[in-house]
Amino acid sequence: MAGRVRLAKDVDVDAVAAVLATAYAADPWIAWIVAAERRQERVTALQSSLIAVVGLPHGKVWLGEDGDRNVGAALWLPAAARFGRSVG
Repeated sequence: MAGRVRLAKDVDVDAVAAVLATAYAADPWIAWIVAAERRQERVTALQSSLIAVVGLPHGKVWLGEDGDRNVGAALWLPAAARFGRSVG
């Protein structure tokens, strides 16, 4: 079956988070800031929050599928996106 990429919805947060967590769990920066114990679980939770709080409301979140497998994900934010409070 040919793969496809589609816009993610609220119900896809867990699937997108799992794909991104798998991709980034071994990233040197993530390995430096997230303890090794339960790293995959922690990075998945971090990705879930990022997707739900920032990605879906303020940008575009994409999910790549190949049949019943989730094989890719991306979160895109507009260049002018601003979040939270200003510092200074």
